[in-house]
Amino acid sequence: MATKLRRLILSLPPELDRVIDQLALAQEKPRATAVTDLLLEMTPHIEQIAKAIEQAKQAPDMAFAMLMEHLADASLQAANAQKDLFTEMKNKVSAKHSRSNDD
Repeated sequence: MATKLRRLILSLPPELDRVIDQLALAQEKPRATAVTDLLLEMTPHIEQIAKAIEQAKQAPDMAFAMLMEHLADASLQAANAQKDLFTEMKNKVSAKHSRSNDD
């Protein structure tokens, strides 16, 4: 079946290849799906980086400030994602513990 998705051939350094294998295995997904999902999640950050580079070319004196703003935003989003993950794991453990007490 023909696909409308564009293909991209990559050559990966061994360390990145290992990390992608680890991610795909943990997510129980094919490597290509894991990488595509990761890139989709990172799309807003990739767009911000591209805009920052474009703006830096036009106003080099503002490049550092734009970079710091992007890094602060990325750090906040990472902290929120970590909090959400912790909450999800805590809820799963609580539910499992509650079920085992019911037995």
